[in-house]
Amino acid sequence: VVAEKTSLLLKTRYGLDDLRIIHTRHGAGDRAIGFDKASAGFDHILCSGPKIRDRLIAQAHIPRERISIVGYPKFELAAPVLPKTDDRMTVLYNPHPSPHLSSWYKHGRSVLDYFLDHDEYRLIFAPHVMLFERKFVVTVDRLTIDRPGRIDERYLQAPNIHVDLGSAASTDMSYTQAADIYLTRAARFTNFCCVPAPACFSTAMGRTGRRTRISRTGAPVRLSRTPPSSMRGCCALRQPIKRSIAPYSKQCSRKALTSPTHPPHSGRRRR
Repeated sequence: VVAEKTSLLLKTRYGLDDLRIIHTRHGAGDRAIGFDKASAGFDHILCSGPKIRDRLIAQAHIPRERISIVGYPKFELAAPVLPKTDDRMTVLYNPHPSPHLSSWYKHGRSVLDYFLDHDEYRLIFAPHVMLFERKFVVTVDRLTIDRPGRIDERYLQAPNIHVDLGSAASTDMSYTQAADIYLTRAARFTNFCCVPAPACFSTAMGRTGRRTRISRTGAPVRLSRTPPSSMRGCCALRQPIKRSIAPYSKQCSRKALTSPTHPPHSGRRRR
């Protein structure tokens, strides 16, 4: 039972033809790569709903009887929400690793700089666990390559910034449960849907239109194309965040940054 497609090599390259592989799929995204012909290599697929099932049938040509709808298990396993330790709002920023989809490469450090200078917010910086795993990030669905760089010590030492590059809390919804505001690309919004709350959708890569119009609780934000060291780019965050939280300002003391199983900074890894 696997969540990725690399395991299909056991069949295609290593001759384990009788091995049965069940695919749980990777999150709840709907990018084209999730419906390519490789998906047909699995013996059975577990998916979140009829939209995914129907698209697998239409685009990957998988027989309906090899697909089961099981919902979104992460919602059932989400950690309980604990009270916050103070009245500051918590913002979650978890950029995607793919250079053509991520806001990190052009604007990520400007985002961190903004919160470094605005300690009236707590920031959880918990990017995709693969963003800093290698020196260079390469994507194959749209051939791109970029270097994520290092996380400066000033961000690691900031008392209002929690940096987690790959602990269990990055994948078990601890941070989406703790956040009052989600700063994200629209396609990464699913995990934040358990509890209604505002979101700012980054269109920093020039992607506009339907990708930004997902939730009435969200406020699209475009960061100006300025060098990472400049504060002008991240100042574009100020008004979208204020607009996002205005209807919720009296309700947003409900979540926690930490829990007994994930103490502060437990996931930090220095690069």
